[in-house]
Parts: sequence; C-alpha cells; structure tokens
Amino acid sequence: MLRGIDVSHYQGDVDWKTVIQKLGLSFAYVKALEGETSNDSKFHQNWAGLAGRVTRGAYQYVHPDSNPNDDCDAFLNRVNPNRASDYLVCDLETTKMSATDTAAWACQWADRLKHQSNKAAGLYCGGYMHVSAYAPLKDHFDFWILPRYPLKYQGKQLWPTTFNPVLPQPKNVWGKSPDFWQFSSTYPINGDTDANVFNGSLNELMTLNDVTSPKPAHPVIAPSTEDIMAATGTSDSFICQEEGSNEQWLVSPSAGTKRALWTSNDGKALDDVLPRTGTPMSKKFLSQFTTVDPVA
Repeated sequence: MLRGIDVSHYQGDVDWKTVIQKLGLSFAYVKALEGETSNDSKFHQNWAGLAGRVTRGAYQYVHPDSNPNDDCDAFLNRVNPNRASDYLVCDLETTKMSATDTAAWACQWADRLKHQSNKAAGLYCGGYMHVSAYAPLKDHFDFWILPRYPLKYQGKQLWPTTFNPVLPQPKNVWGKSPDFWQFSSTYPINGDTDANVFNGSLNELMTLNDVTSPKPAHPVIAPSTEDIMAATGTSDSFICQEEGSNEQWLVSPSAGTKRALWTSNDGKALDDVLPRTGTPMSKKFLSQFTTVDPVA
C-alpha cells in the first residue's frame, strides 16, 4: 500500500518537501475547482509544489446541475495535466438531481474527460455507491476513491497496515474493492487533512492512465437534403455529434459556419439552440434526422 493525502485551500500553505518526507507519501491530490467557476486559491501553488516529488492528482468538486461538458472543460483548462502520471478525479458528494440523472451526468463528465485529455477518469464517491442507479459509473470511470473513516484513525497520525475499507451496503455497485481508500478526514497535518492509501504498487499508481480505452464515437446524424435546404438555404451542411458530448453541431463547410444544437441526455432535442449559436431549429426538424455511419 502507498500513502497519500489530499488538500485544498483549507490546509493553507503546505511545505510539500517536508510533509512528503515526514509522512512517506507516494501521492497527493489537490482541489483545482468547484463547479465550473470557483477556483481553489491554492491549486497552482500545490500543483507546482508536487511536481517531480510524488505522483500528483487534481480533483473537481462537482455540482451535477450544470452542463457536464462545460464543467469538465473548465477543470481541464484549470489543471492542464502535462505529466503522463497526472491523474484526474471527479469529486461527487452532493446532487440536487435524481440518482439516475446524477449518474448520467457523471458518466458524461467521465467520457468528456477521457476524450479531451486521453487520461483515465477517477471517481471520489461514497454515499451513493450502494444505489443501483449508480451502477453505470463503473463502466465510465477507471478508478475509484472510497471514503470510509474508522474511528481509530480519526485525529491520529496512524496509517492502515491492511487495505480493508468497509464496502457500501447492502450492495457495492462498483462490483469490487476501490483503488484508493480515504481512511481519515482528520489526519493532523496542516490542520485536519484527508489521508488515503492506494491498493497497489508505485508502478501501478504511476500508470493509472494506461487503463483508458477509446470509447465508440457517437453517430453522425444526417437530415435529408430538402430539410437542410429549408433550414439553411444550402445543401452543403450536415449534423454531427462530438464524441463524449450531448451537443449536436450543424456544420456548413462551404459557409465556414458551425452552429450548436442542444440535446438532453436522453437524446431528445430541446426547442431552441443556445443563444450564442444563431438560428433556432425546431423539434420537428430534428426529429427527421436519421442515424448513419459512426464518426471515424
């Protein structure tokens, strides 16, 4: 087992050289962002302080009531993970949506992350992992961090000697043990700090991103020539949907234009395109699209 901690601005200024040596750390992950716009003020300081010292990870505390693609893009722009071993985590702790909708949101976030960064998608989640509706998460995320806090570790400088977290009951929808166990939220270093162990070797930790596998592309959706002419005035247009996205694009190559059409997670088109994108298109027009060959 390997030792690690995770921090945010709440821990203040961390002397990483001293902390790593004192605790014998092999990894640390740091908060980069909450939602789409709330940047953690200590992220860049922590991210730079970890470089070249231990395997580092970044996490986004998400609020699943927004666009998962936009949230993920903001996270990637904030982190700019430039080392092969940098790992990325979705911190899923709270939601205002149903279990089914929350799981779909998180899966979309994971798919977007892998498509945009070619890195594995990590999930931090505890309270929902016994709910059957969250079972799809295991097919989209590549590793899992489970928070479980036995009383004997709280407030003490004590590390587990065996990897034995209590799994979600009555059912663990992940189907197996987590990769990381966050065993304490009150480890006494820089105040109360989250402490974790990784169930693997240093090589396995550093190659977490090797588990990323390509996802099948979404199909191109092609309207008839008559429908294109009616909507755009030109037949040199087509509809496509980006991999890992629920956003459809009307593309007119000769005119050099690309307009976004917004769809819900179940694929049903909303009435209007986003305000920034130009001419609205109706549900009637979208309903006439037919699926053809997948995007290469």
